[in-house]
Amino acid sequence: GRHPAVRLLDGLGSGARLRVAVSHIKGHAVSQGLLRLARRGAAIEILAEATERRVPGAMEDRLRSAGIAFRRCRAGLPMHNKFLLAEDGTSRSVAFGSFNWTTRSFWLNREICVISRDPELFRAFEERWEKAHCE
Repeated sequence: GRHPAVRLLDGLGSGARLRVAVSHIKGHAVSQGLLRLARRGAAIEILAEATERRVPGAMEDRLRSAGIAFRRCRAGLPMHNKFLLAEDGTSRSVAFGSFNWTTRSFWLNREICVISRDPELFRAFEERWEKAHCE
């Protein structure tokens, strides 16, 4: 079946807000859930690793052209955050773990992706989002 993170994205409505902190995004199929959500009118922000080896420029261009706010973290050290904050009406979810947004992570690796609706956990990751130093 579909990856739990993709099911989470596909379940969000047009008024949803999604914030994603990623160290890797690669592969056309990988970006499809984000692009579908953007086309439905959700507000999406991405904080990504600075290097194009982990997030190619073509991927950045594809996401930006869909109206997704995209920033790279250039703090001197690799940005290795891997979480997303999803808000849809009164529902708030956080997903986190070792999962990268890459074809390999979707199909070949055994990655961890925990999804929780716990409000305290959501707030903890939201605080991390707000403290991220990106361009």
